Amino acid sequence: MKKNTILILIVFPIITFGQANKFFRQALKSNDLNERIELFTKAIELEPKKLDAYFHRGIAKNDLGDYHGAIVDYSKIIVTEPDADTYYNRGNSRYSLQDFEGAKEDYQKAIEVDPYFIDAIYSLGCAKYDLGDFEAAILDFNKVIKIDPYYPKAYNLRAYSHTHLKLNKKALSDFTMVVLIDPS
Repeated sequence: MKKNTILILIVFPIITFGQANKFFRQALKSNDLNERIELFTKAIELEPKKLDAYFHRGIAKNDLGDYHGAIVDYSKIIVTEPDADTYYNRGNSRYSLQDFEGAKEDYQKAIEVDPYFIDAIYSLGCAKYDLGDFEAAILDFNKVIKIDPYYPKAYNLRAYSHTHLKLNKKALSDFTMVVLIDPS
């Protein structure tokens, strides 16, 4: 009897881990977002500390427009093991809900973890732009352009920021750069 109990205690976690990984791999292969969420949920139920499942489930929820659900999944990761990508993605979900202050905080955290995370820097500028803080937005777009001088979206929003500040010559210069970089 004691050997069977010990055997169950050793074998059950291995089987559970294997099954959780199976659900996780199936979810990654699925093109159906609802199915992906269901499979990631099964993986999490079997292995609650599988942070990758929370991350990918958050992406699927975000893609379905369940921004609140995505934020919950990303927050679970941030509490346990914060990283730049998760802060960035949670910021995107908050941004989609027009919670620009919350998005701004998350983008700043992502940049603290990875100072050269260009998408987070750009998104931080976008959040500041949407909050009407055009001068601060310009500083972020300047950082993006310093890292990647051929990033047309940064020039474009910097030009609009200049326009709001009545800096029309600077705006025209940036709009010209947009056209030179991306004539379309």
